[in-house]
Amino acid sequence: MATKKNAQNHEEAQNCFTPLALSSLDDFFKSYDYFSKDERTRLQTAYLYLLEKTKNLHRSSGEPYFEHPYRVAEILAQSKLDADSIIAAFFHNIFELNIVSESEIESLFGKTVLNITKGTAKITSMQIKSKTMQEAASFRKMLFAMVDDIRIILVKMADRLDRMRHLKEVSAESQKKIAQEVIDIWAPLANRLGMSNVKSELEDLSLKYTNPDVFQQLKQLVALKKSERSEYLLLAQKEIYSLANKHGIEVAIRSRAKHFYSIYQKMKKRNKAAED
Repeated sequence: MATKKNAQNHEEAQNCFTPLALSSLDDFFKSYDYFSKDERTRLQTAYLYLLEKTKNLHRSSGEPYFEHPYRVAEILAQSKLDADSIIAAFFHNIFELNIVSESEIESLFGKTVLNITKGTAKITSMQIKSKTMQEAASFRKMLFAMVDDIRIILVKMADRLDRMRHLKEVSAESQKKIAQEVIDIWAPLANRLGMSNVKSELEDLSLKYTNPDVFQQLKQLVALKKSERSEYLLLAQKEIYSLANKHGIEVAIRSRAKHFYSIYQKMKKRNKAAED
């Protein structure tokens, strides 16, 4: 009977949501098709539940409330995290709204989802103050010690990454505070977890808000020298392949461009200007 009632509630909910909100889940399953049929059903139920609970809520930017948790879920799905992690991403900040209870989340979506959601909310509620590198390192160690499921940190990492991508929507003071926290806490954590792409993006976005003049200068210089670098790499690759073939050695060459924050750190270390 309860299942029938829930299905009816979700059907009624679907009728009052925008086509964009509902099509987002279709797009999600097309992009991330590694879930089983049962997992897809659970994810759909969780997403509709999120829409139903937050349908009249908007953030200060005017954005519908559900869009941020949806994007957090997408970030995790790009790393093929499990269904419980994705559902917890949908709900990672829902308790701050005081519109659902812990028992309701547990009964509908399970104890694991509740545990990850509560753990993420606990980290969010903490006052992060890291005036020195030692304090930042201590806080990172404390995070690992306090969580009993690494997925809690992964959900919070994805939350921070999405907020950094949309940081222009908050005040300048908040931008610098959040960006500094990311440099001190979340980028090093991403590095420790082997998430090099996330680390690089977090660092670059942080530089954009903590030192915008340097960021723009580096961005322009990197763009100007792009063709020059490409020509140099092409010549180097040809020479390496030629020598390898001559000696009967099979090689595969990969290259990567240094990201802005890495260049900035090297500039500081060598006490050089961007033009150098």
